[in-house]
Amino acid sequence: MREWWEGLTVQQKGGGGLTLLAIVLTFVVAGGAWGQPVLIAVFAAVAQFGAAGLFAGHGKADPSHAQASVRRLFLLGKRAAESTILATEAFEQTNGKLTAAELKAKMGRLSSQLSYIEEDAVHAIEDWRLVHPQAVKLVEEGNNTNDD
Repeated sequence: MREWWEGLTVQQKGGGGLTLLAIVLTFVVAGGAWGQPVLIAVFAAVAQFGAAGLFAGHGKADPSHAQASVRRLFLLGKRAAESTILATEAFEQTNGKLTAAELKAKMGRLSSQLSYIEEDAVHAIEDWRLVHPQAVKLVEEGNNTNDD
C-alpha cells in the first residue's frame, strides 16, 4: 500500500485527499448518519478512483520503453549521418578520382547503411506500438501525418 501511495503524483494525492474531504463533509452535512447522500458520495468516490486507476496508464510511456525508443532514434540519427557522409564523398569524388570499383564499394556501404536506418525506424515504431498502440494505428491509417 505504501509503495502504491509513494508512486502517486502530487495531483493524484491531492485529488484523493479532496475526495475524502468531500465524503467527510457530506457525512457531516447529513448529520452524522450513514444515509443515502453519504452512501452515494462514497460510491461516487470509489467509482472515480476506479476510473482514474483504469485510465492512469493509458498512453503513458513506461520509462524503459521510452529509453529503448530514444536509444534506437539516436542510433538511427548516427547511421543517417554516416550515410550522408558516404553519399557526399561519393558525389564529390565522382569527377574522375574514384574508379568504378571504388564508387561501387561506396554505394554498397551506403545501401547497407540505408537498410540499417530502415530497420531502426521499424524497430522504433514497434517500441511505440508496445507503449501507445492507438497512436501508431492513427499514423498508419493516415491520420496525424506530417509529410514534408
